[in-house]
Amino acid sequence: MARKDLTLLTRRVDEMKSAPADAEPTPAVAPAPAPVAAAPAAPAAAPRKPSVKKQPRSAPTPRSGAVAEDYERKETWLRPDQQVDLDQLAKRLQRAKDPSEKTRITANTIIRVAVDALLEHADELQGDTEAQIRESVTSRVTDK
Repeated sequence: MARKDLTLLTRRVDEMKSAPADAEPTPAVAPAPAPVAAAPAAPAAAPRKPSVKKQPRSAPTPRSGAVAEDYERKETWLRPDQQVDLDQLAKRLQRAKDPSEKTRITANTIIRVAVDALLEHADELQGDTEAQIRESVTSRVTDK
């Protein structure tokens, strides 16, 4: 919702105070435009684009100076303990890194590394629940 200019709002209050009690108030917003005639029925759905077979990807070579434009946004829900641990790990790694390295290590950096590691071994993941998938990952990490 757009923010209203404070002067417009205060002017409106002043107008309301000075208007006679029996006067009909003016609408605060412009009246809705008259209805427009319904558009013609939508044509049949356009044909779907041919599916492109995805090639297996290896983890991209990390490059120094990566910027936000190099990535796509993806949101996820984390438990509070995951968020705290992730932030602490990022801070520890950021403090320990070579000071001449200009790129920052953030929680998002660690998430991207974890996703690359999981996708690299995607064919080994198994399970019907989050707990089972986690177990399939952690059992391989602890076995090696």
